[in-house]
Amino acid sequence: MKIDARPMMIVVLICTTVAADEPVTKLRRLIDDSVAWYEVFPSEESTEPMKPIVVMRWPNSVRGSTDGASVLWIANGRPEAVAAIYPWEGRLFMHEFDSLSRSKVVAKRNSQVVWRPTTAGLQFRLIADVPAPAPSSAARLRQMKALTKEFNATLLGWAPDNSQREELRMMSRPLYRYEIDKPDKVLDGALFAYATGTDPEVMLVIEAFGEAGVYRWQYAFVRSSSGALEGRFRDQLMWSADRYPPKDNPTLNHVEFSRPLDEALESVESKATP
Repeated sequence: MKIDARPMMIVVLICTTVAADEPVTKLRRLIDDSVAWYEVFPSEESTEPMKPIVVMRWPNSVRGSTDGASVLWIANGRPEAVAAIYPWEGRLFMHEFDSLSRSKVVAKRNSQVVWRPTTAGLQFRLIADVPAPAPSSAARLRQMKALTKEFNATLLGWAPDNSQREELRMMSRPLYRYEIDKPDKVLDGALFAYATGTDPEVMLVIEAFGEAGVYRWQYAFVRSSSGALEGRFRDQLMWSADRYPPKDNPTLNHVEFSRPLDEALESVESKATP
């Protein structure tokens, strides 16, 4: 999740208020319904929106969210965009998008473009000195899981002195395993998560990528928090992200949309599309 932590007493009081006033079942329904608020396309030229999939549900009471979800938009079995959807402090309903694309995605709401990054979402690096991707799907999954042991990620937090530093836990299963019907440059891949509890803070993409049928393993880190972050490969710092990224520039690969939580919850009762 992306937003700075507040003092524990305040968070506890806020969570208690949300739980009492707005049942979790209603909030869950809002989260699920809101996935359809956006149409996300894999490119400018595409006329067919991608299929969204809820891949993770998580609460993060430490940072003021009683419920949340991670959603992927999939094209040809590959995730091209991810969004975290959650309530914040009992007053805002958040959608935070990040591009996972090797190209440029486009998102629309009510037929209007609301997100159009001008660069590719991820910059991949080669994983050197490892065996080439195996012929079988099952063997490649075993390879990817073994490769994750070479990586780690750290949440430095929101304080300038990095006093909120936290070594993140890699979740035991991938959030998503690619299901590519017609391999081209991407043969296979998976999306892994480093989490606080069950709330992803950093994601790691591992892909078998190549030309003319010759594939090699590549990786890229993805932010899933507004705190400062670091990613390491074989204990060497390979990636970092600053705290508080710009959040309202639709030409960047990270963008956030919010609205009052009370207003959004009312839309669930009325069945009106916000």
